[in-house]
Amino acid sequence: PGSRGTVAIGFATPHSAYNLKVIRDQPTAQYKWGEYAGTDAVLQKYGQVHDINRTGSMLDNIIYYRIRLQTDWFAPDLLEELLSAAGATVSERGPYLFFKHLIVQRRLTPLPVFLQTA
Repeated sequence: PGSRGTVAIGFATPHSAYNLKVIRDQPTAQYKWGEYAGTDAVLQKYGQVHDINRTGSMLDNIIYYRIRLQTDWFAPDLLEELLSAAGATVSERGPYLFFKHLIVQRRLTPLPVFLQTA
C-alpha cells in the first residue's frame, strides 16, 4: 500500500516482513525536492539514516550490493518497470536479475493509508 515512490521503485512478496527498493535512474514527474543529485546521493542518504538511527526512531534500512535474484520471481509489469526505470542499476542476464544495489526496509503501513482505513 501507499503511493508510488518518486525516487525509488518499491516491491515485496505478499508474506514478507520486508520491502525492497531500487533507486530510479531519474525521478518521476512528481519529484519536488529540487535538482536530482543522482543514485549515489540517494544511496548516501539512506546510509546516513542507517548510521544515525541508533534509537529506532526512523525506518531503518540495509543496503545490499551486487545481488542476483531469479527473474521468474517478478511479475511481468514489475520486471518491465525495473529494467526501464532503473536500468542503470538492474540488468537481466539469462534467468536472473542483477541488482547493483537493493535497499531492504521493514514493512509498515504508511500513515496516510493507516488513517484512511482506521
